[in-house]
Amino acid sequence: MPISDTEFEKGKPRDPMDLILDFLRFNSRNAYNQSEVAEDLASKGVDLEEEEVRKILNSLEAYGRIESKVIDEVTYYKSCEVLGFRIPRRRF
Repeated sequence: MPISDTEFEKGKPRDPMDLILDFLRFNSRNAYNQSEVAEDLASKGVDLEEEEVRKILNSLEAYGRIESKVIDEVTYYKSCEVLGFRIPRRRF
């Protein structure tokens, strides 16, 4: 008997890159520094060193999925994607 995607993925550990991207996407109105992102991962049971978090953030930025900005010598990261939908434009 076939199973759904949800059942198939159940119990499978999530990739830290996906977790970081989801966190920044769902909180797209705010920007977060590396420590805050690491704290969110730790709250989900994913313990990564700061260096690993930085590498993932740099990769996501290189892929164009997030953007960064340095403010007061601290780098903040924000999702480039906003969750929601676009209203289709009617052409006349």
